[in-house]
Amino acid sequence: MGEGRRLLVLGNGPSLKPDHFPVFQGVDALGMNAAYRFWQRIGWYPTYYACLDPQVVVSHADAIAEMVRAGRFRRAFLHWHILKRHPDLAAAAGVTFLCQVMDGDDDPGRCAALKLEHRPDPFFRSAHPGWYTTGSASLRFAGHLGYRRIGVLGIDCRYQEILPEAAAEGGQVLRIERPVARNPNYFFDDYQQPGDLYQVPNPAQVDPNLHLHCIQYVAEDNAALGFGLDIRVLSRESGLHAEGVFPFQALGDFLGGD
Repeated sequence: MGEGRRLLVLGNGPSLKPDHFPVFQGVDALGMNAAYRFWQRIGWYPTYYACLDPQVVVSHADAIAEMVRAGRFRRAFLHWHILKRHPDLAAAAGVTFLCQVMDGDDDPGRCAALKLEHRPDPFFRSAHPGWYTTGSASLRFAGHLGYRRIGVLGIDCRYQEILPEAAAEGGQVLRIERPVARNPNYFFDDYQQPGDLYQVPNPAQVDPNLHLHCIQYVAEDNAALGFGLDIRVLSRESGLHAEGVFPFQALGDFLGGD
């Protein structure tokens, strides 16, 4: 599907800038999670969409389902928990669910219960099975789609874990209680809005650096298992650059050169 072409994978961290978007016209891109709020304002949508957080996908289920039904994306890659709110999406064209491409012990049975075809994908093989974030799984999904040259922008792996506008909802779940004055985690301040539910990004009892480690596992698996992905980080502001996870390439060079 995407072989021989570039894919821009857009996280939502502050290394992505609002003024980047004009240069994305006509570029194959994957966007994720609640960034649709910004896309709606500017009248631009990425080629692909991913939301793999089991809490976030339910919190934003209605907006995600509306975009899928409107055909905003060539393909959506979703956590199966959205089916709790919109079970009809199980039969929707252009949707892949995470459990379909993973090959954990529970995935075949889960897919059977949801009446989904289980077709595990080699790009989801890992020395650390079951460890993923939306960003890390999106990089693997890029390989599944056939892309081999992948540029990463806005996956920064630097979080303020609990915003002052958030309150504990129970367990690792937080709720945004009032408008966010300044959000240091995202490229626009009202990315999170009152009523949104989300999880602590890096829960200490799971992994205090979960997001970075899951991206590192992609790099490790790419090298060890021969995925053949050429992944570049497109901003020196990103924690992925600071940690040397992927080579750096300037955004303009990635978009402009063959």
